[in-house]
Amino acid sequence: MHNWFECKVSYENLEENGMQKKVIVLAVAGALAAPAAAMAQSNVQMYGNIYMEYSFVRQGTATNGTDATNPDVLQTPGSAIGFKGEEKLGGGMSTWFQCESTADYRGTNGEGFCTRNSAIGLKGSFGNVFVGVWDTPHKRTQLNTGARDTGIFGSAFLLSGNSTTTTDGASTGVFKRRQRNLISYDSPNFGGFQVMGAFTSTNSSTATPAANVGAKPRIWSLGASYKAGNLDVGAGYEQHDKMYNANGAGVFAGDGQGWHLGASYKFGSVKFGGTYTHQEGDPAAGANAEVKAWQLGAEWKISGPH
Repeated sequence: MHNWFECKVSYENLEENGMQKKVIVLAVAGALAAPAAAMAQSNVQMYGNIYMEYSFVRQGTATNGTDATNPDVLQTPGSAIGFKGEEKLGGGMSTWFQCESTADYRGTNGEGFCTRNSAIGLKGSFGNVFVGVWDTPHKRTQLNTGARDTGIFGSAFLLSGNSTTTTDGASTGVFKRRQRNLISYDSPNFGGFQVMGAFTSTNSSTATPAANVGAKPRIWSLGASYKAGNLDVGAGYEQHDKMYNANGAGVFAGDGQGWHLGASYKFGSVKFGGTYTHQEGDPAAGANAEVKAWQLGAEWKISGPH
């Protein structure tokens, strides 16, 4: 058997005279036996991202004519800690895994282990096939120049109805999804061009009567991107089948669909970009809801620690 887990943390300290070096190494390895050659092919990395946002929101006048509460909000959008590893199988193929969890240092978010982008996969010259909870191709190809997706002033809600982890058969109007029970495929990169596709299983239908027209809700998602030099282009389409009233007792189970197109270009240290999104759905029999949104943005990467 191969050794999957091998983690090293090191610390180096150079003395003032530059001659002595103190090294502390902590190594933790899995107890699985493996030939030395096989162990050399495996690696596991620990990574993370911490972001803190403290905001004040002036909400104006409430519907009853009184002043609404103006809260100050502490958030940790996108903060995460994760582990990922890959093992070469030979012939240009490798197997990989990733387990990413929310790192909420406020102690507010109670999400469990591996609740963010987490999967196991197999990749090679054919592309990358993986299964888990992961951002859909529609989400991964949507450009967001000059803004954060989440947070109190995040643009994901305005452009795509929110950005969150969702279950198949839930959150119908959300088109920027980190989707559970997702089966994904990414093509190889062809001169900067890549296509992606994914669909969900129908786990949510296990407790739903077969007579319910929405017994098998499913997500279909497609994306394409092109990156060459300073140019970045992204497009995506997503279909939400049998999502409205999918797990309820009602007989109606409407569909939803959305698409986006965006591009950005970098001039020196400044990048300009824009995105257009379109979503629509059938929330009730004989009803149709439609939302169109667009964004223009710029990013200026100042040299130094800024």
